[in-house]
Amino acid sequence: MDNQEIVTKKKRTKDDLVVYHLDISSCVGKEMNDFLFQLLYLQHIDTDGCSFHVNPNMAFFIEIPSKFDLFSKASDILYTLFPRPKFLTVDVNETNNPFQLGKEEQYCIKWIKEFQAGNLRRTYSSSETPNTNPDTINDLPATNCNDFMKSFFNQLTPSIGQNPLQYTIFFKFLFTQFKILVDSKSLVNRRVYNHPIQYKHEATKNAIEIAKELFFTDASAKEKDLQFCLCKKWQYSKFFLINQDGN
Repeated sequence: MDNQEIVTKKKRTKDDLVVYHLDISSCVGKEMNDFLFQLLYLQHIDTDGCSFHVNPNMAFFIEIPSKFDLFSKASDILYTLFPRPKFLTVDVNETNNPFQLGKEEQYCIKWIKEFQAGNLRRTYSSSETPNTNPDTINDLPATNCNDFMKSFFNQLTPSIGQNPLQYTIFFKFLFTQFKILVDSKSLVNRRVYNHPIQYKHEATKNAIEIAKELFFTDASAKEKDLQFCLCKKWQYSKFFLINQDGN
């Protein structure tokens, strides 16, 4: 059995060290810095429709010329490697970098408050027009929004700390759904055979439940363990998304 067959039959595990030897002697130039920056700092390369991602078990030996022309030094050409760069580090916390409440967050909070107050259950006759629209409601003071967020999110994760990324995912999704829902001519509360159909309320309830699933997504999960967060939920619960046409 030759070495090639041994290598082929050996099963690599995720803990095996993978060593790459890169000889860039024949193509040294300032443009090489872009490649090295992507490889060593961004740790991800996209080129010609293919991508390469650096994993923690990878090591790179980069071979460069021992001599350059009389007018150049290695540090002048390959400045990505020489000298060791120093990056500014900033301590970021909720005090010096609080979550910023913008128009989209205001829109969502006002609509959720209408939902919690039961105002989205109202039904209208064909001649009436719903008057619940976050754009026509005065913006809430920052203290009210912060109190709402603390109360709302602490109910979801009382023992787990939240971060701005989770807030952003939550509100970005809800704004897209709520904006379409508010403007929809199809999802309007109405009476059918004298029975109230509360489209606005039910659609809002579904959107919030889906947003909660996005909020609880485990950012530390490994790629092979990732599953679209709603797959399990949809197996035993009936949810629906609002299309761009408001249906």
